[in-house]
Amino acid sequence: MRTDQRLDEVRAWLSSNDPRSHHQGYPVIDPAGGIHGVVTRRMLLGPQALPDGTLADLIDRAPLVVREDHSLREVADHMVAENVGRLLVLSRTEPRQLVGILIRADILAAHGRRLDEMRSASRHIRFRRRPSRVSS
Repeated sequence: MRTDQRLDEVRAWLSSNDPRSHHQGYPVIDPAGGIHGVVTRRMLLGPQALPDGTLADLIDRAPLVVREDHSLREVADHMVAENVGRLLVLSRTEPRQLVGILIRADILAAHGRRLDEMRSASRHIRFRRRPSRVSS
């Protein structure tokens, strides 16, 4: 989404069958291609949003971000500290370039995979028995 998009245009898109329109939060990019902020479905559909306004009008705080080289532990800690369910991931080398979005479910899924791998590894440890030596 772009800062200059009109809210009525975005609302029409949200009611479409486009699979990308079913998310709960969307990054908003400024004219220079950098991240400007995030709008949520609640913000877009709420009564405070004027239909002839732009997305830039809805953004009331700087975006909450992490860098692509942060660990999932750091991301989870940041989510908890800021009480949010999504963080924008920005490039380390291009500080305003959006790389992706992490949501709470992504963190939980990664943790679940790690737990599965640990359980699987512990089930497959095998010890070789040494043949017993018979004395003659």
